[in-house]
Amino acid sequence: MTKRKKQTWTDILIEFLKAQVAGNVLFLGTMLGFFIGEKLLNVPEIPSLIGASILANIAFFFVNRELVFTANGKRRTYGEVFRFIALMVFNMLIYTALTSVIANGIALTFEEGAAHEHRFYLAQILSAMIFSVWTYVGLKFWVFKPAKQHAHASRHHALTIEKRRGKRA
Repeated sequence: MTKRKKQTWTDILIEFLKAQVAGNVLFLGTMLGFFIGEKLLNVPEIPSLIGASILANIAFFFVNRELVFTANGKRRTYGEVFRFIALMVFNMLIYTALTSVIANGIALTFEEGAAHEHRFYLAQILSAMIFSVWTYVGLKFWVFKPAKQHAHASRHHALTIEKRRGKRA
């Protein structure tokens, strides 16, 4: 049985930086998907943003699970998937609302010009900056939380093997 190594501040910082790099998968995937939906497929802004976010979140889950929050021998569970979906649905609802509010604020502030025309892109950048720390905390301490060691015996500690005298079991 191996003890879990306690993380140092350096380990946590490196993990946070890796999470930020992985976050680029989510950010760039959402931006690219939004551009494709809005400009190439002529989908309205909010449905395009939601569709792009869903696809980018799927890729984000696998990048985080495999590259950032590695298991170190921990058995993967379906609970991680369900917790990830719950966190990201909650995030997506708040992110979409925040992006809409910021985009409308930009539209009211700049009635024309580049800022007005690209207001949803600017709003996504500002929203993503706000969500980077919150998402890391949720992923680290809830979705990919470290396994707790409950017992110092195996799960079969109550089973015994009996040998009959003179016969092989």
